Amino acid sequence: MTLVVKNLKVRANDKKILKGVSLEIKSGQVQAMLGLNGSKI
Repeated sequence: MTLVVKNLKVRANDKKILKGVSLEIKSGQVQAMLGLNGSKI
């Protein structure tokens, strides 16, 4: 089984969070997205 995501875009309060993210996750794989969380710390 495979999860496929193509061109994912996410906005929150007019701020772009994700812009054009694509990925493919096969059964048994683990994926993580890291980045700033917006807390300014």
